[in-house]
Amino acid sequence: MYTDIPVIKIAMNNGFASVAAFNKVFKETYQETPSAYRKKKKETVDNQESMLENYILQ
Repeated sequence: MYTDIPVIKIAMNNGFASVAAFNKVFKETYQETPSAYRKKKKETVDNQESMLENYILQ
């Protein structure tokens, strides 16, 4: 899943007292920072959209 919601808002909405606390747990869970994870997911979404557009245009 990809979202443009700011990381601070995600952290606060999920009960974290700070972005640093959220980042620490996130990195322990996913072995990368939220921003790196988000970038990778965004690239995946962009690639999927591009493939779909190419398919529709054929």
